[in-house]
Amino acid sequence: MMYLLTRVSMHMIRCVERWADKGGAIVWRKDLYIQEALRQLSNTDFYTRVEGDPTSHQQNTITTTVKDLIREEQLPANAVNLIQDNPHCATFYLLPKIHKENNPGRPIVSTVSCPTELISKYLDSIFAPLVTRLPTYIKDTSDSIRLFNDFTFRGDESNRYLFTMDICSLYTNIPTADGLRALEHFLDRYPSDDRPNTPTLLRLAELVLNLSAFEFNKEEMLRSYHENHPVIFKRYIDDYIGVRTSSKHELEDFINYVNNFHPSLKFTHDISDATVNFLDISVFITSHGLTTDIHYMETDSHSYLRYESAHPPSCKNSIPYSQLLRLRRICGDDKTFESRSKEMAEFFWQRGYPEEIIGKGLKRASSLTQLQVLERKETCNNARIPLVMKCNMTTKHIAKAIIDNTEILLADHTTHRIFGTNPVILAYKREKSLRDHLVRSALPSPENISPCTTSFRRPRCNTCDHVILGENVTGPKAVWYVKEKFTCISSNIIYALSCSRCGQLYIGETKRRLADRVTEHLHSIRIQTAGLPITAHFNSPGHTIDDLKVCVLKSCRGDKERKTMEERLIYQLGTLHPNGINSLFRSFQQPTMTL
Repeated sequence: MMYLLTRVSMHMIRCVERWADKGGAIVWRKDLYIQEALRQLSNTDFYTRVEGDPTSHQQNTITTTVKDLIREEQLPANAVNLIQDNPHCATFYLLPKIHKENNPGRPIVSTVSCPTELISKYLDSIFAPLVTRLPTYIKDTSDSIRLFNDFTFRGDESNRYLFTMDICSLYTNIPTADGLRALEHFLDRYPSDDRPNTPTLLRLAELVLNLSAFEFNKEEMLRSYHENHPVIFKRYIDDYIGVRTSSKHELEDFINYVNNFHPSLKFTHDISDATVNFLDISVFITSHGLTTDIHYMETDSHSYLRYESAHPPSCKNSIPYSQLLRLRRICGDDKTFESRSKEMAEFFWQRGYPEEIIGKGLKRASSLTQLQVLERKETCNNARIPLVMKCNMTTKHIAKAIIDNTEILLADHTTHRIFGTNPVILAYKREKSLRDHLVRSALPSPENISPCTTSFRRPRCNTCDHVILGENVTGPKAVWYVKEKFTCISSNIIYALSCSRCGQLYIGETKRRLADRVTEHLHSIRIQTAGLPITAHFNSPGHTIDDLKVCVLKSCRGDKERKTMEERLIYQLGTLHPNGINSLFRSFQQPTMTL
């Protein structure tokens, strides 16, 4: 696996904001963050330093492989959608493990827009259902509790042990060849006509394994163990839990066997004849079986949403009940639930929740038994399409207007096809939080570099002569302050074309390089392409092509964000004709991909 160490620079600002691996937001001193990152990246068993950006080579490899598979009719023609447009190098970053000694970082590779992202998503849609069929699979906490509740000990009471195991650095220890063999084994074991053949899927998986990180599930160790098996042995990602009715010495032999099963996979473990912690639950041995209680990490600050927040009342009022319902699900007996619910009520009282809201939630949760809460509910396939809006003061008024005028939407031919004859379902998603604004995968830009668009002065570049320097762009209605540094080869961006003669602006977007898009604009002006607002403006009396200036306003993460931000800035800066150069908004429909 190869990652660019140039992503970790020693010339950055002094602090890095990160979300803790298990806990709240953390401000990490930048020199210590970089020191920890370089410590991990210097391990040549896992990482190899490369000179330059391998993205172009990786993209060419993926493009060639996918097109070869299409030509060989192993993939359908629309598999070209697996090829990422304008990919970027994956970004290495760390999440601080504040619950561990010396606070090491958990290595994460952000693969957003990297060459293998789309292939990984496609493979995940195929491999994920296979995981649920493995004998050690556990879906979640509720699935675990059902398992523990159904378990009954038999035999000698003196030889009853719980144990947990955790794979050390699973994601950096995956051997490529063994990963592919594991995938081949389970693909052949669970065949399907609804997917490409095994060799094709392995070729795609090999791309992901060799060009980025990949996860696989190792299930062979238990089947090849010839002694008495644990009576329970289950796994959630890299965490295992088991129950063994044997001597402690025999259990330690089993764990030693597992630790020596593969040279790349090593486990830490915990053995107890009383209790162990697994996921968010504590599991206890009773006289006949197992029982459970809630488990809080030492770093859990119980920082639930404060009641004074601007979130919808329905959202805030439901939080105490949902958390108390979680307690009812996890706590194995009424006495434990009663104690834990009083503790939970105190947490919410400290966050400003009215006693009435807490009391209602407690009354509802207390009226249910653990068995009722754990009962599997049938999935409801509701075909109604929700209208999703961000939650803020403006959308609250919009929501009220929609509810008050639902009959208009249902009577209109266009909206009737969307919503049918049912009332509109309103759904909210949150606005950006401080975490969203502060936490980034990549390290922030150096303080001594001003945000602006700069020229590379590349030979034969048509854009560099038109680049304007500056940290802000002024429109008829507002000023936009540039917060990043861009060049003529920046891609996936929102840009502004300005007229140095009259000051009017045009806002545009492109997923390609800025230079490529500006070259198209310049060409259309020269040949006077009809029907384009840019062409009409710079060919109007008193204007020339030399009046065109360009700068980048913002980078984006994908098509939807880019096109939405373009329309937002057109409105925010007021660049629609006649005050600006833009014509009417273009509608955007997110593309879909099916194979």
